Amino acid sequence: MDIERSSGILVHALSLPSSYGISDLGSEAYKFIDFVVETRQKI
Repeated sequence: MDIERSSGILVHALSLPSSYGISDLGSEAYKFIDFVVETRQKI
């Protein structure tokens, strides 16, 4: 039996950190997307 490895990531967009004390969709969002691409996650 072949079992394919898989994983999932669930992150609310407003849970990403920022230097303002509240979240934003700035550089941390880009870092997160880069991580997703690097680890070859897919939808």
